[in-house]
Amino acid sequence: MAFFLWKFKVVKKNHHHFKSSQLWTSSKSTVQIYFALCTHIIRHFFFLLVKKQPITINTPRAQKLLPELKHGGIILTAHLGYWEWMGAYLTQNKVPLVASYLPPTNKLAHKTIKHLRNRWGYQTINLQSNPQYIRKLINKKKVIAILVDQNHRKTKPPAFKTQLFNKNVELSPWAPWLQKNCIKHKFYAARMIKKPKGIFEFDLVELTDPMKEFGPWLEKEIIAYPEQWSNWTHKIFKSTYPEIYT
Repeated sequence: MAFFLWKFKVVKKNHHHFKSSQLWTSSKSTVQIYFALCTHIIRHFFFLLVKKQPITINTPRAQKLLPELKHGGIILTAHLGYWEWMGAYLTQNKVPLVASYLPPTNKLAHKTIKHLRNRWGYQTINLQSNPQYIRKLINKKKVIAILVDQNHRKTKPPAFKTQLFNKNVELSPWAPWLQKNCIKHKFYAARMIKKPKGIFEFDLVELTDPMKEFGPWLEKEIIAYPEQWSNWTHKIFKSTYPEIYT
């Protein structure tokens, strides 16, 4: 019970911080977001355990871009919707996916998540172990997926400093690192959202200026599906606005 009460406080502080921005247009309350989010998180990870394949449709632009994704590229995504199912879905559609990650500090959680991802057949790589190897994979026409809204840890390269709803935030450093080191390759933003009646929707959009376009893309998705953004439960502003968590 204490775990969920603690998470509620973090969700509340993040939500209030966003609400102070004129860009925040959602009318949903903290309580509405919180309880819907708890249900979403449980469903997401239960899905990993049962290996159930839900009905999935592509948006028109995803349907158009998916064939070219099979020839390599870089996907920027977020803890939005069902990102684990997105990895499995892309693999089933013959996309040569390599999902990058930062390992959890809990060793058991790390081992469990890695095992569950391997069950779906897609390769994973620890971003901190060998970043230069990522460039080799991309040159071999693999598709690298990055969770950009990953909380930044005090590691090299430096944080991706950007804004969400006009609020400064430090996110995963690997997106700008990839843009700098893989300038000849295409970048995409992607997400997998649960729609009504249990149908899942995959969307994919090409980014011409990834570091400028990703933030606005993520803002629109959070506004549209606030209860499916799992990072509400993280102290994402700890390095930029630490006072909001005191």
